[in-house]
Amino acid sequence: MDNGYLPPDTTVPCSSAIPGQSSTGKQHCVVKIAWLWIDSASFSLYVNSISVAMQALTVISMGNIADQPPHHKHLLLSFSFFGATAATLFLLLPSSSPLWPASALLGICANVGFGASIVAMNTYLPNLARHSEEVVKRRAELHEAFVSAGIPRLSADNPPSTGTLVLEAEEPLLSPEVRTGQIDGAGSVSQDHSSPELELLKSAYSTALSRATSQISSQGIALGYVAGVLLLLVALIPVTLLHCTTSALRLAIGLSGICWALFSIPAAAWLPLSTVVVESEWDIQESVSVGHAGSKEWNILREIFTTITSTAILFAKTSLYMPESFLILIGIITPVSGITGSLAWPYVQRRYAWTNLRVFVTLVCMASVAPTYGCLGFLPVFREGKVKF
Repeated sequence: MDNGYLPPDTTVPCSSAIPGQSSTGKQHCVVKIAWLWIDSASFSLYVNSISVAMQALTVISMGNIADQPPHHKHLLLSFSFFGATAATLFLLLPSSSPLWPASALLGICANVGFGASIVAMNTYLPNLARHSEEVVKRRAELHEAFVSAGIPRLSADNPPSTGTLVLEAEEPLLSPEVRTGQIDGAGSVSQDHSSPELELLKSAYSTALSRATSQISSQGIALGYVAGVLLLLVALIPVTLLHCTTSALRLAIGLSGICWALFSIPAAAWLPLSTVVVESEWDIQESVSVGHAGSKEWNILREIFTTITSTAILFAKTSLYMPESFLILIGIITPVSGITGSLAWPYVQRRYAWTNLRVFVTLVCMASVAPTYGCLGFLPVFREGKVKF
C-alpha cells in the first residue's frame, strides 16, 4: 500500500486514503511498474507465477547435475543460502526506496532457491530409506535368496549400466542382465528367471523401501510445518507490535531468511558428501532419471498447490472482504492440515498396502477437487443457471 494509488486518477496515495475508508474496505490500489499500472493484489500473483516458471526452468536445468551424488550437498547448500540471502535482503529494502520493485526480484530468488533446495534435499531420501531397519532386513533376505539361486550381482567384472547409482547400501541387488530378464539363476539367458519366492521377496523389499521413503518424507514434512508454524508465531510478535506496517512485514521476512540460513548449517555439517560419479551423457534423455524426474514433477505440483492456496487467500481478502482475523485463521489451518495429512497418509498406506505412486495419484486427485470446482463457475451452464458456483 505504501507505493499504491487509488484509481482511476492515481493521484491519491492508498496509505493516506484507506484509513478513512476502513468501514468498507473495498477500495483497490494500483502500483506503477515501469509504464504499467497493476492492481496491488494482482502484483503478488504475477511475482509468484514468474517464480514458479523460474523454478521449473531451474529444476529442469539441474537435471544431470542433480543426478550426480557428489553434487547433492553442493546444490542443497548453494540454493538454500541463495534463497536465505534473498529473503534476508528484504531488511535492507524499505518501501520508501525508489528500488522497491526489487522486492519482486528478491521474492522470485527466494522461491527459486527454496524449490531447488527441496529437489536437492529429496535426493537423499532413497539412501536414508535403504538404511532403515525393515529395509535392511528385507534386503538381507533377498540377497540370501539371490545367492542361493546363483543369480549374479554387480561386481567389478559386471559394472552397472549407464545411469545406475551405486552408493554402498544403494547398489542394485541384481545385475542389469538379471533385472531385464536376460540371465536365469544358473547364469543362462532366460526371460523367466525368477521363482515365485524371489518375486515375493522382491515385492516385500520394494514395499518396505516405499514405506520407509514415505515415512521419512512425511515426518520431514510434518516437522517442517511445525517449524513453520512456530516461526510464524514468533514473527507475529514484531508484526503485531509494529501494527502490521510494511517495516514489520519486512522484518518478518528477513528473520525467516536468517532462520533458514542458520538451520542450513547442521545440514552442511552432518550430511555426507559422496565421491561416486555416475557415468552418463549430457543430454535431455539421460538427465531425466526416475528419481529426479519424480522430484521435479512433485516440485512443480507443490508450487501449483501453493499458488492455489495463495490465490484463495487473496480472493478471500479482495473479493470476500474477510477480516484480518479470518485470514490469519486460514494461514494457521493450512499448515495444521499439512501436518495432519503428512502423519495420517503413511498410516493409510501401511493399512491398505498402497504403493507410493498410488498415494501420490490419490492426493493429486483430491487436491484437484477445489480448483475443478472453481473452474466450473466459468461455464455458462453453471454461471447463468439455477446452480451457482
